[in-house]
Amino acid sequence: MIEAKVVQKTSSKGGIHHYLDTPYDNSRIFHLNVTEYEQYKNQQIYLKLSVLEGQLGTYIKEVQPIERIRYNQE
Repeated sequence: MIEAKVVQKTSSKGGIHHYLDTPYDNSRIFHLNVTEYEQYKNQQIYLKLSVLEGQLGTYIKEVQPIERIRYNQE
């Protein structure tokens, strides 16, 4: 299980992107739409991933639904 946080980033062309910040965040499967971003922002999110380590990198085989959400105390 890995911990993730929701991030909003502005691109060099002025677009806004939302994604889950994980060790594998360069994968498009962790990109969020605006509704998902609003739902999960300011929360600690835990994901359970099934990965396969290979010579060319890590492959994500399966992402299970979010199992546990805990609100930040900010």
